[in-house]
Amino acid sequence: MSVFDCVEERLLLCTGIAYHGYGLWPWYFSGSGELFYTTCPYKKEL
Repeated sequence: MSVFDCVEERLLLCTGIAYHGYGLWPWYFSGSGELFYTTCPYKKEL
């Protein structure tokens, strides 16, 4: 089992901690600059 096998799960865990613990809206982008994931409710406007 590689450390890279559960990268998405670890990112979502860190996102949950940042959002619920600190009120931050993390933004994840792909290498080409496309939005991959965010918890921000205003992502369409921004």
